[in-house]
Amino acid sequence: RCSVGRTGSRAVACALATEGSEQAFAWFVVLSNQPDRALAVAQMATERFPGLFTPFVMPPGAVNGVTTVPGSRLREMLETTPGVFKGYGEVRLNTQDAELLRTIYPVADEYGLMVYMHPDEGQVPHLVQALETYPGVSFVVHGDQIQGDIVRLMDRFPNIFYTIDALFGDQILLIPEETVESFLDKTS
Repeated sequence: RCSVGRTGSRAVACALATEGSEQAFAWFVVLSNQPDRALAVAQMATERFPGLFTPFVMPPGAVNGVTTVPGSRLREMLETTPGVFKGYGEVRLNTQDAELLRTIYPVADEYGLMVYMHPDEGQVPHLVQALETYPGVSFVVHGDQIQGDIVRLMDRFPNIFYTIDALFGDQILLIPEETVESFLDKTS
């Protein structure tokens, strides 16, 4: 039973239990000025609620226009909290981060992390290169910009997955004739 006033991971765990969810992706924002605190929160949440969260280490956001950390910094974060994180991201796949992301992929491969990203327009060639070079890494992508290419990419690469975040009246499903019932039947 959930009580009013809960905060943090308890509140999220309570909300998930109330709605009947058994597991959820959880993004832990690791800020550069307080990395140890953020890593400790992630570790505590996964220990307190084993199996409930699939934790992602989330980079600090745009700092001087760069939306991620170098692979060496990600490795330090993972060594500080061994076994806690199952994924890395979300990051925007954009031109200024492309070289930096190439330092992330080997670390993700080594630690068995999923990489969650939002490709921008025109970024399919970089994504294809990552999919080909790191077949052991599961890339989870989302966003309108990739919708026109995702079916072709999924047919070609077994290590790419697509999530639909939200649907609004002006958005079209990838397969318009799919009903809610038939979609749920396929995912059950």
